[in-house]
Amino acid sequence: RLERYVSCPFSFLLRDIFGLEAPDEPGDSLEMDALEFGTLAHEILQRAYQQVIDRGLGRDEAQAAVVAAWRECCADAEARGVTGATLSWEVRRELLLEDLLETVRRDPVFADLDSRPSAVEWRFGEVVDRPVTLDLDGGRVVRFAGRLDRVDVTPSGTRVIDYKSGSGGTERARLKDRLSVQLPVYRLALRQAWDGECGSIACLYRFVTRRGGLEDLPLPEDEGASTRRLADLVARAAALVEAGMFPRTTRQRCDCCDLRYACGVSAWTRARKREHDALGAVVALQSAAPEEDADA
Repeated sequence: RLERYVSCPFSFLLRDIFGLEAPDEPGDSLEMDALEFGTLAHEILQRAYQQVIDRGLGRDEAQAAVVAAWRECCADAEARGVTGATLSWEVRRELLLEDLLETVRRDPVFADLDSRPSAVEWRFGEVVDRPVTLDLDGGRVVRFAGRLDRVDVTPSGTRVIDYKSGSGGTERARLKDRLSVQLPVYRLALRQAWDGECGSIACLYRFVTRRGGLEDLPLPEDEGASTRRLADLVARAAALVEAGMFPRTTRQRCDCCDLRYACGVSAWTRARKREHDALGAVVALQSAAPEEDADA
């Protein structure tokens, strides 16, 4: 939600405060919804790697577990009627299996005998008695809750993996512009709430389909730098939310936004709004962090 506010305050207002969602379009879609597809990929990997953890499976056995989970999860998606047109789905489900098997084949956790997956869908937050907090200037404390797709234990420490099934353009842009919130929060959560020694904590996005190149995208900052930057982003975003700043202005493209139907503002208008002094703080929040912070 913090990342959504940084990208577009108006989208945050509609989705996270007013609770609006994209309207269902009549008729059958030719393809499975992107959110449903991502959930499917996550569920398959979660089931497979839970087997790896519970039974100590190696790479070949893990691939067999992926095939079994793929059959079960795809059958469930078909039963729920969320897979889109039959021909499109048949092609996409086979490509998904190929991609997930390749993801497991490339997984470095199987190449090192001293590395192993330790947890999947690891939850944190007060509701599960794993509080995670961030102290801001002025005595304010912000609490976080969420879940990590996977945590590996390695000889050098721990590794947090967040699966992504898309092309990764948004994640790459956020990391490049130093506006990422998700991975720094995950690192903070593991440091504060993990039951055991963490050592150094590496955080990365793992793109599990060919759209994203089947590659890993790590958080480039060290732990101290990422925590300082996170505190700055959170403090600035919280101040703007409390000030009621929810303008229709964004540094991102809007053509893929599910809520653009409710916006009603042209790209030209958004650009002009970004030039207004009243929105200077919002535009500054959406801009890349100063270079001197990177060297702090």
